[in-house]
Amino acid sequence: GNVSSAPSGVAASFEEKKEDLAEIPLIIKTDTQGSKEAVLGAIKKLGKKYKKIGSFRIIQSSVGDVSEGDVEFANDINAIIVGLHVKAERNAVSLSKEKDVSVLIHQIIYKMVEELETVIKSREKEIIVLKKVGEAVVRKVFDLKAKGAIAGCYVTDGVITRNNKVVCLRDGEEIGSGKIVSLQREKKTVKEVHAGHECGFITNDFHGWNVDDTVHCFIQEKQKQSDL
Repeated sequence: GNVSSAPSGVAASFEEKKEDLAEIPLIIKTDTQGSKEAVLGAIKKLGKKYKKIGSFRIIQSSVGDVSEGDVEFANDINAIIVGLHVKAERNAVSLSKEKDVSVLIHQIIYKMVEELETVIKSREKEIIVLKKVGEAVVRKVFDLKAKGAIAGCYVTDGVITRNNKVVCLRDGEEIGSGKIVSLQREKKTVKEVHAGHECGFITNDFHGWNVDDTVHCFIQEKQKQSDL
């Protein structure tokens, strides 16, 4: 049978993961063949260093100044033009401004590498991660018919915060979750309640609290893809 037609689970999920990464097309222009080899080598190294974020794809590399044709081509494929020890022809400069094509020209290779690092870092995606910040135990439940139920709790650890997610655990199993829309301590509306204090809260879409339920509170944090 044809082995390649059905990707195995691992290969398929790996392919999906790759899709998230930035792939930045480049057009390389240098003064000599030697400079070209040096630039290609430096870009390959950068790709390895930032492989968790993405990669540069070299579409074309040639010797000579940046021409109008280079800018047209870069515009068509959404590429960045990178030049070392070259100039951009006057018409190419005005066209790049008109078409909003990035032309990065450097006389020193490490300056070029620094600028490309900035480019790839700017493409990194932020991922939203839930981080647990507090725990509480439900001691009383007040049924408010129209608004749902107030969970009267004692905060056992960390902090319970308004506008964040809480999960209800009963005998270790998750029963439901919601976002705290109202949080009170001693009949005052507050933003957060710390361990050792009592509080009462209402969530937006879960009202099935029971006495002795455990409450876990989570905040959303942004993390860079490469930190994970």
